Order: sequence, then C-alpha cells, then structure tokens
Amino acid sequence: MAVKKPELGIKPGNGTDLRLEEFFSGQCQAWGMFQSRSGKIKNYFKVLTSGKWDGEKLILEERVLYPDQSTDKRKWTIYKSSSNTYRGYTEGLRGEAAGMVTGSHFHWKYTLSWKYKNRQWTTSFDDQMWLHDDKTLINRAVIKKYGIILGQAWLFFSREPTLT
Repeated sequence: MAVKKPELGIKPGNGTDLRLEEFFSGQCQAWGMFQSRSGKIKNYFKVLTSGKWDGEKLILEERVLYPDQSTDKRKWTIYKSSSNTYRGYTEGLRGEAAGMVTGSHFHWKYTLSWKYKNRQWTTSFDDQMWLHDDKTLINRAVIKKYGIILGQAWLFFSREPTLT
C-alpha cells in the first residue's frame, strides 16, 4: 500500500515576492531561539514589531521579550534602494545593513554592536528571510565574531493578531 504524500495547499516561494515594506507594515509577532554552534538551544524569546512605510522608508520598531522578563528594543530605518534592494540603519550598526530580495527570499548582512545580559557584543549577522505565505516569515541569522560562528537565531514571524 502506497502512502500519499501530504500537500500544503500553498507552496512557499510559489511566485509571491517578499516586500519588506508590505510584510512589516503594521504589527507582527515572532517566536525565536538562539542555537549555539554546537547545536544547543541557549535562549528563547518573543519579538513584537510595529512598522510604518511612508513610501520611501520603513520605520520598524522591535521589542524583544526574554523568559527572564528582560527586554530589548531596536528601531530600524530601512530604505528601498531599488525594486529588490534595501539598506538599513539602526543604533549600534557599523556601516549599513545591505540586502537583496530574490522572489520570496531576502538576504542581508551587517555588523552590529548590541547588549545582552549586561554585556556588549559586536558581531556580524548573515540574515536570511523566507516568505512562507502572506502572513508567515521564517528568519535565520548566522551570528559571527571574528569570523567564527557563535550560533544562529531562528525567528518565526506571524502577521496574525491572536498571538501573545
């Protein structure tokens, strides 16, 4: 007896182009985790975002909530440079974040100085996002220091308002 292959109904990357200014306009919520280079899950977190597109730039405010009740905030200003390229700026950024969309995939790189658990870090991010459908985005950021991989952060964004 053959087992029937499950069907998703919606295929990721099926021609739906990712536009950051559309996906991140309004409210989003995300769940994430940091995985060390050895594969161990080191931390879990939630992210709440609020974005506003004015036709030229996206102002994206992020609030990160950790299990120990600590929080972090970041405000990005993201410009659309062309139909498929973006550049972003935020406090602690070394230079600019630069990236490109190819279909439902976005890839950008940047170096950021940031604080976690009362310690200052300067790390490079190789950040990739995949639009799963019009309400779901998967994000993976490989984080390096001095060219050595520290680990990766995984985030799962939803535009559904029912999440807490």
